[in-house]
Amino acid sequence: MKIQSIHNQSFKGYDARPLNAIYMQKSAIQGSYAIYNELHDIGREVGFDVIMNAPQFRLLSTPEELKYAVRTANYGNCWAQDNKVFINKDGAVTILYPDKTNNNILNVEAKELAQKLGINCALSKCHFEGGNIFLGIKDNGEKYLLMGADTISENLGARLETEEDMTEYVRNYIKPTRAKNNPKTIKREINDIIDDFSKDFDIKKDNIFIIRQPSFHLDMTIRPLKYPYVLVNDIKETDKVAKNFKGDKSILNNYRDYQIANVLLNYESGDKIADDLEKNGFKPIRVPGVFGRNINFMNAIVHEKKDGSLCYITNSCECANEDYMYFQKAFEKSLKKTCKDIDDIRFVSGGRSLKPDNNIMTLLGWLYGGIHCMTAEEPKFDISA
Repeated sequence: MKIQSIHNQSFKGYDARPLNAIYMQKSAIQGSYAIYNELHDIGREVGFDVIMNAPQFRLLSTPEELKYAVRTANYGNCWAQDNKVFINKDGAVTILYPDKTNNNILNVEAKELAQKLGINCALSKCHFEGGNIFLGIKDNGEKYLLMGADTISENLGARLETEEDMTEYVRNYIKPTRAKNNPKTIKREINDIIDDFSKDFDIKKDNIFIIRQPSFHLDMTIRPLKYPYVLVNDIKETDKVAKNFKGDKSILNNYRDYQIANVLLNYESGDKIADDLEKNGFKPIRVPGVFGRNINFMNAIVHEKKDGSLCYITNSCECANEDYMYFQKAFEKSLKKTCKDIDDIRFVSGGRSLKPDNNIMTLLGWLYGGIHCMTAEEPKFDISA
């Protein structure tokens, strides 16, 4: 599938973007510095910087590497994606951070980082986690926001009786069946929330699309490319791959348990998510991308290179269990076949740690994360436009 290049347009987008820099922050997870080094080497080759915010940089030995280090007095956790987003707001690069009053250190870190980088910073009225939203640009130049339904639930807060009621309402787009609240009132509150997102992100309300929530954040199941294309993990495709797996039977059993739980409970078959995308004008590309919590290739960074082709950077199985490489090769083959503009696929491993099956990808996976969760991307905005 050939994806039209937007490299020569006035670029203000986010989905598959020419990146200026990738930002990482302090992590106690073993291997995070190794991930920094791998990303740094990739960025140097394809055209973006990688910045690490950490108290110690003993592993960075040269002055050139040290210039990519910043140090703020306050730190959050390793999930840089979840507590900030870089946007073009009022003609300036701005860090927009969510209203997380219960975790003030994340707010402080975002403000200090903006000051260190010499860019603007703004507090959003809304609660959001970067892994559950995607920003992009349509063919007509308008920005859009893809949002998992749970983000609406989180902003509704206690306005519904229980968390179960909130999730049921927004996932199924029907009046709550067990909530006592007036459905018209709830709908009005949701519209108010969408208004706030529209203002904070400078995006038209009609371009904010709520799609069904998978088992966790959107970035664990889908990956937008250039509009209107979106990679979607599809269980029918992963089942085809798993059917021919000849390795450790326990890995296959874990895969089956994971898929059964997610199909029955969390809508992660891909069909319902793909349907929501199609209804809103997107074109889903179904790929075999998730084979368990610790084998996930959908969680990825996408960079548009100068020639308009895409570099796809995701989690590697290379330093984990050798049998996992079967799934990695299957995903890579599928991606090359379905997305011709992705001519550069990079797998980041973080190296091997104490045990053969205990590398950074495995650890991140069991924590419901991956390489995209660990980073926040700063697009190469055309501020003059």
